[in-house]
Amino acid sequence: MQFLPDPARPGEFMNPFMGSIEFADSKDHPQLQVADWAAGATRQWAQWMAGGGGDQFSRDLESVARPWLIDGIWPAPVSET
Repeated sequence: MQFLPDPARPGEFMNPFMGSIEFADSKDHPQLQVADWAAGATRQWAQWMAGGGGDQFSRDLESVARPWLIDGIWPAPVSET
């Protein structure tokens, strides 16, 4: 990040990121198992939606994935009239 130009200070670079990154194993943190499942499930459903087809599992995920993604992470689609 610090190698990008700072839009608020022309001619200067961004300040270095002051946080730290910690790596963890899902064996040690059950929360990561849930996050991995949620990410995989929504990815599976999004691929089905983008591709216009898919397997029964992808279709079954819609009732869970759609509320998380549409108008959550992604904006709601504009209705075509």
